[in-house]
Amino acid sequence: MIALRCANCGAPLEVADHESLVQCRYCQATTRVRDRTLHLAVPVAPPTAVPQWVPPPAPAPWPSAVQRRPVPRRAPRVGPMVAAVIGFGGVAAAAISVLQHSPGGVFSALAAMAPAPVMSACLVDANGDAALDVATLRSSGDTYFPELFDGSTGVSRWRGEAVPSGTKFYCVGHHLVLGLPDFTTHIHDARSPVTPLVVRGGDVTQAVRQGTGCLDLEAADHSHLAVAVDGSNATQCQPDANTVSADGEATGIMGLTSDEVALPDGDQVLELRARQQGTEMLSLRVGAHAQEHPTSLQKCTFSAALAVSPTTIFVQGCPVGSEKASLVLALGREGLGELWRAPIASGTEWDVDMFRWNGRALLVRASATVYALDAGTGATLWRIN
Repeated sequence: MIALRCANCGAPLEVADHESLVQCRYCQATTRVRDRTLHLAVPVAPPTAVPQWVPPPAPAPWPSAVQRRPVPRRAPRVGPMVAAVIGFGGVAAAAISVLQHSPGGVFSALAAMAPAPVMSACLVDANGDAALDVATLRSSGDTYFPELFDGSTGVSRWRGEAVPSGTKFYCVGHHLVLGLPDFTTHIHDARSPVTPLVVRGGDVTQAVRQGTGCLDLEAADHSHLAVAVDGSNATQCQPDANTVSADGEATGIMGLTSDEVALPDGDQVLELRARQQGTEMLSLRVGAHAQEHPTSLQKCTFSAALAVSPTTIFVQGCPVGSEKASLVLALGREGLGELWRAPIASGTEWDVDMFRWNGRALLVRASATVYALDAGTGATLWRIN
């Protein structure tokens, strides 16, 4: 007998040695014995457990709108920022360097950026050419400073350090002299004005006279101080009476309280007078014994003026009947015929305190401005303000 199991219900079957088919007595299913050799009694290994299927883990849920994954912030680009800061710093450093190394220092460089009224002006020989140059004392707020301009072009040649209010201002030859309120006097050689010669007197300098290799400084207390210049070692100074320079430049100016002014002209004298009788009028006389020549001008409120060039006589005044419409009248030296007339700026500047021929142009200072007028036409060539 061979022991088998029903392929249908698994019940044990008894199979005879000669049988190839056997019927289950429980379920009546027939099981075929295919190869009897297979049904020998041999040890049967226990069935191997089949691994169960385990579902994979569920994927993590997507972030919601509220629980948004943080996005990393981009680091700032410091390179361009540093470059910009360094660039600005370089520009600022360069500007500061320019201010520190400019002639006259930081104040002079800053003051040059804006116009400054001309408080006083006079003529000085700064370069030895045919045109006298213009030395000025200008203001910027409460600060004053000297500045030198080329007499042919009006271009600034030098600007000095700041000086206090109340400083007096003189031109003699090629020297620019500043009398400070602390009783010191600064003497600048206009041909090399950067470093002045500084001396101290007994009071504020109020007049300067030039001698041979020296300057005579007269103080407000009428004391005199001799100063050697131009490389001399003079201890005393015998000044030339014709080189007196008072505060500013009053040569040829008829002031508020005067009625006449005279200018030397070679071997003769030019005189301008304000007529006191009849119609108010300025009259001109060439030579001490010449006849007076009436002009078409009268003295303005504060001034009238006279200047002369090799070919022309210039008169400053106001039209008859007006005291505040200043103009310049040009007369030919031969016959004193009128060549041209021109208003000073807008024609309302009646206070003139410089009226000089500098060898190239007629220079007029009125209302804190210096004008250079063409001798042939009266046109304004340049101005300082």
